[in-house]
Amino acid sequence: SELVEEIPGTASTTSIEESPVLSTSTPSRPYLPFPRAQDDWLSEFFFKDIGSRPRPVPREIELEEPLPLATFHEDIDSALSYAYALVSAVLARQGPLVIQEIPGLMQHHGPSLPELSQCELVPNGEPTVLPRDFLGPSFANALAVVQTLPNFPEILFPREGWDPELRTLGVHILRIGGKYAVLPGLRAPLEGPLSMRSEEDPHLWPALCGQALIALVGSIPLLKLSLTDDILRDVSDSLWVERTEVTGEEWLGRLQRNLAAEDTAVLALPDESGPWPNDDQIYFITSIESDRIGLSSALKAVHHSPIPPTALTGIDASNFSETFDSIITVRSLPSETRKWSFHGRFTSDTSGGTPIPVRQTVPGSTESWARNPTFIVQFPPDSKETTEIMVTFTQLPTRGCPGERLEELFVCLTRLDSPEQPLERFEKDRIHRGGGMSRLRRGRHVAFHALEVPASGCYAVVPSTWSTGVSIEYQITIMCLSDHLCAEIVPDVRPLRNFVPATRVAGGRTQGPRGLPRTSAADAKHPARQRACLLDHASELSR
Repeated sequence: SELVEEIPGTASTTSIEESPVLSTSTPSRPYLPFPRAQDDWLSEFFFKDIGSRPRPVPREIELEEPLPLATFHEDIDSALSYAYALVSAVLARQGPLVIQEIPGLMQHHGPSLPELSQCELVPNGEPTVLPRDFLGPSFANALAVVQTLPNFPEILFPREGWDPELRTLGVHILRIGGKYAVLPGLRAPLEGPLSMRSEEDPHLWPALCGQALIALVGSIPLLKLSLTDDILRDVSDSLWVERTEVTGEEWLGRLQRNLAAEDTAVLALPDESGPWPNDDQIYFITSIESDRIGLSSALKAVHHSPIPPTALTGIDASNFSETFDSIITVRSLPSETRKWSFHGRFTSDTSGGTPIPVRQTVPGSTESWARNPTFIVQFPPDSKETTEIMVTFTQLPTRGCPGERLEELFVCLTRLDSPEQPLERFEKDRIHRGGGMSRLRRGRHVAFHALEVPASGCYAVVPSTWSTGVSIEYQITIMCLSDHLCAEIVPDVRPLRNFVPATRVAGGRTQGPRGLPRTSAADAKHPARQRACLLDHASELSR
């Protein structure tokens, strides 16, 4: 089980540049068929699990209109209970229920309704379908990738022919972002072969994903600013998504290593200034043979039309960087992966500037960098093994401010001499050289994948923002790929102004991690004593 910690920490707001979104000047059309619900292993598990239990008793809910686009639940029983409660509420009403606006929604068998301000949840209404450009090419790219993975889709319920009451009312449950989303209001006919939907027919699964992502992220503009890897991270928490820029010499070695891994898809994303016209086209990388990189189009022909003649089938490794600027690796997490997740907040008093020397002028200082939150990764002191550490750093949306710009994020892994060593200044020589830092970019997620990390001693995972002076919430997920006893992760406990030790909410009460004793007033003056106390008592947060 995962433990989510509440950690106040740091923040900032300065505009430098936007991360580019793939161009839509010549948009391609990823073919997004209805998911393979019949033979998907997780759907089969879902079917058996539900078939062996009685129908859930609907909870009592008070419906306030407009209904949210989605409600998120930690377990399937809670999601099912809410779904049936929603069905009961719909059937008990004389009129329709109204759900939140989805701008740009189209009605199937009807005209486009760009001026539509509300969508009605009507038991016998017309089914709806999203326009092709509803959330931009990155959304379409991500779904085109996800449908190729072995566990696609994670969950779509109800299955065809199962529980027609939920299906008729357009209530679905989707596993997304590590939670169970209950989505009201989208309906689609299910006649015909599941894998042969044409572009005129509604694509139920993509439409549901779009609706859930809007609710999860909180803003359509934020989704449209997202890159393909951002949305892949949103869709599933059972995947590791890594973007590698095609610069220097390390990218080719990483590419060869990733291609050899099981349950892995590797994608090439084009350089916006490259020579090929479909610059929102993504390619699967299929092989490397004699310095020749094999490619396969991620698009499938609609109505069996041929793939555009500009599609590549291969390219010399020496010319790869002239056409593509980055590689995305999508990998199913191995069973031995251990995972910790923390929820925190940057404050204006404890915000730090990312210390990147190539950026002038750095808005932070030695002191502001030292105020960044840290997450201490502690291994046994005498281990001779190595491990891999994967970190994703996410800034959470500001509710009610959909137009607010994203911060520039950075996260790195630095070596410590001891768990008590404070962050006094940024020392680049301490950053793990095998991929121990993310790129600095303005986006919802940044990540790094550190290889061959000596599994002994102590490290600090340090998230930061480029600029200083504002407050944002964030989530950081730390994963350790190891089949032996792994690290303990201890969140920061320094007694800085407006910086509070990690807490979590359980059963409506605030307590220390896993019920750990709170530190005394005397200990609060000694961060080393605090940290040692936590190290003595903290339980591993594993999954």
